[in-house]
Amino acid sequence: MASYLAELYLSRTNSDGLRETAVRARSAADDMTHEGTPIRYLRAIFLGDDETCFHLYEAGSEESVREASRRAAIPVERVTEALDVDLEAPVEALHAADRRTLVVVYRVAMVMSAIVFGLLASGCGGGNADSTASGSIVEKNALVADPEQGKEVFLTAGCGTCHTFKDAGTTKEVGPNLDLVVDTYDDAFVKKSIEDPAAYIEKVGPEPGSIGGDQPYHATMPSFGSNADTPDQQLDQQELADVVAFLTQGR
Repeated sequence: MASYLAELYLSRTNSDGLRETAVRARSAADDMTHEGTPIRYLRAIFLGDDETCFHLYEAGSEESVREASRRAAIPVERVTEALDVDLEAPVEALHAADRRTLVVVYRVAMVMSAIVFGLLASGCGGGNADSTASGSIVEKNALVADPEQGKEVFLTAGCGTCHTFKDAGTTKEVGPNLDLVVDTYDDAFVKKSIEDPAAYIEKVGPEPGSIGGDQPYHATMPSFGSNADTPDQQLDQQELADVVAFLTQGR
């Protein structure tokens, strides 16, 4: 089997749920293996400076990795085959597709090296970073999510006209009940759903506002990401971080 990296956004402020996500990923991979599709979940790599997470798998195909990610409710943005590269061989000897993959592997390796260096520097009293219990490096000037500002974004963007959410005092059932959504999915999924709602269409059950049913919601949620209908509708990264923090703070 080949090695694959599944990449997705993960906010530095919401990285505490990474272990839970990894447990779901391993469980999904084990289930697929028992069903006859060999796939093995290896580990997660979190790049705090880039707010990017990589889940490493061994699998027979990219499609298997995407299916395992779907089952684990991990909204991956791309899946890339990772190569075991002979460092003595010139890069020019690799095929074009392999060179693209090598860039990804090299980027992960360099950032991981920087994390190790940062930990050493922090332990000796140097640098401008704080080390967390998980071993990630958090820069002191990192983006800080503000749930109170997130509530303002939620209300101003009109989310309450379609969604029930207890902390916002909204009760509409045009779309999924967001209390159910944030209890079911991780922060990365919530952010992806705001930026690109078409990436996953939730299904409604017998009760209005329910999730995990068998019929897609008829109302189409507009995008608040880079493909928003108008520039005024697009949320910037601070606003996205704030609204995700507001939605998920009650977990």
